[in-house]
Amino acid sequence: MPRPLVYGNGHFLLQLDRKHAIRDLFFPVVGLANHLAGHPIRMGVWSSGWFSWCDGPEWGCTQDYEEDTLVGLAALEHSAMGIKIELREAMDPVHPYFMREILIENRAEVAKDVRLFFTHDLRINESDIGDTALYHPDARALIHYKGDTALLFGGDSLYEYTTGIKAFKEQVGSWLDAEDGHLGMNPISQGSVDSTFSMHFELEAGAKAEGRYWIVAGHSVDQVVQRQGEWIRPDRGSLATAYWKSWHREPSDEFNGLYRRSMITLRTQIDNGGAILAANDSDIMQTNRATYSFLWPRDGSLVSAVLDAAGHSEVSRRYFELCETLLPEDRPMFLHKYGPDGSLGASWHPFLIDGKLEIPFQEDESALTVWALEKHFEANGDIERIARWYHRLVRDICHHMVEFRDVKTGLPKPSWDLWEERRGVHAYTTATVIAGLEAGAKIAGALGEPADASRWRGAAEELLAGVKQHLFDDARGCFHRMLKADGEPDLTVDSATLSFGLFDCLNPHDPMVVSNANFVEEHLTVRGPSRGIARYQGDYYFRKSDAYPGNPWVICTMWLAQTRILQAKTIADLDPARAALAWADGLAERSGILAEQYHPDTREPLSVSPLTWSHAEVARTIQWLRVRIGELSSTL
Repeated sequence: MPRPLVYGNGHFLLQLDRKHAIRDLFFPVVGLANHLAGHPIRMGVWSSGWFSWCDGPEWGCTQDYEEDTLVGLAALEHSAMGIKIELREAMDPVHPYFMREILIENRAEVAKDVRLFFTHDLRINESDIGDTALYHPDARALIHYKGDTALLFGGDSLYEYTTGIKAFKEQVGSWLDAEDGHLGMNPISQGSVDSTFSMHFELEAGAKAEGRYWIVAGHSVDQVVQRQGEWIRPDRGSLATAYWKSWHREPSDEFNGLYRRSMITLRTQIDNGGAILAANDSDIMQTNRATYSFLWPRDGSLVSAVLDAAGHSEVSRRYFELCETLLPEDRPMFLHKYGPDGSLGASWHPFLIDGKLEIPFQEDESALTVWALEKHFEANGDIERIARWYHRLVRDICHHMVEFRDVKTGLPKPSWDLWEERRGVHAYTTATVIAGLEAGAKIAGALGEPADASRWRGAAEELLAGVKQHLFDDARGCFHRMLKADGEPDLTVDSATLSFGLFDCLNPHDPMVVSNANFVEEHLTVRGPSRGIARYQGDYYFRKSDAYPGNPWVICTMWLAQTRILQAKTIADLDPARAALAWADGLAERSGILAEQYHPDTREPLSVSPLTWSHAEVARTIQWLRVRIGELSSTL
């Protein structure tokens, strides 16, 4: 299920599903420990003897954000019960607490005794072993804690509460106690525990009442109690509104809403320690016992370039500072992926190839780090910081890329592809290595290192010659996806081959780039209700129908749109890019959240949502489109 509403400030992240249950809760590092692990914090209503959980099918739910903010708006209604709940909620932009303002309405023609319940099914540090849930009488709140993590759940006019044992032997949890409208007032439980509290409203026919619910995070029971006393103020929602409207200012145009939503969503998925996480949607664990809560240096570098172009260089700076600590001393190539704390991430790439030790890496991830670093320098001109990073993040990586090449073809030696599925000499990898070497040469020139600049530019030229000789299929007019270990070309049509134009390895009007883009569009367009561009022919990941080359991916559709922007000679030539952005906007949740890919027939989101990379490529497309409109308009 998608996460239509996400709230984050770099060290506290909440994500809600379509039924408005909180399903992901990260603190104090975004992406590291999900204290819900997909289990819910949800609401329920008891009204005059009738109980219903708000995530049930009988409840209607709409969700959105206030324009250009991370202030969420939701409405939940149970027509038969005659109850409507309106919510306005936000996370503090700096401090680890979340506030929800509640307006509950009795829409029936008779007076009602209404009780609103909140139940918390936590697994602190992703384990239900040794948790404690307690009622704190001074704070008048429920607190869950273990180790150095504590989470306080409170609200106005707390009526009743209880704690309980869950998912152990025959005990199912305190949530069941809510369904008769009363709670057992058990003040503490330990082990595998949950907690529930209620608010009480006496509502005349047609009457409304207000309340508030909040979550405060910290490192001890005493700390969250103290923080509740300091932070819970009625004006916090308005502060969040002002903050996010100020965080990213843009002139209004046809793309403003989609662009601002993508930029703000990117920020929620980035830890203040520098890690740019791919996604934090725990529902992916239903198909694989691992998540996307990792830093891939490829994704991170592409996102950082978008942030720099938008003026958010401080966020990118922290990313590069983290990258410097991740790069191995003995081998300047990033491995597959990393945890948000810098630890090596889960992987399926073996260290044994044909009986020999081989360090598994995706060379594009290291190449793109250099490429993105030059974009960072271009955006802010901080030559002092670039000089400090030069030895590790530029010189070491570029020297390795120069030497990690086949002497016969001039192309890179085999490594893993950007899709993490196959080992070989890949078109995308080659394009990024060329781009990385050219970027490294620009930085070297700015720092007065002419020997480095000359060597890297020479290697980039040799790589490009190898591309023209070995990676382009003259008969079909397209780039090979890769050369296999035996040197044979892989003839699968792959959207990643658009990279030669996108990374400026070749002029966008070069006949090879033009014919390849046309070939990709012809063979990878999903000719079904969802439209869009598939990753590659026969894509197996979340495959839904053999009638299509694969499911439509946001990033791949944006790549083709970006290619058409670069190739545009008139304003009218930009219409395909505008159409692609309208396509993405049409697939997004009402709140603007985008998934990784979509069902080709039903348009339902597949895999994780939000995907950071999807939002980054949408934002990049808009950035490029705005620039190109300006360029073409100036020639009229």
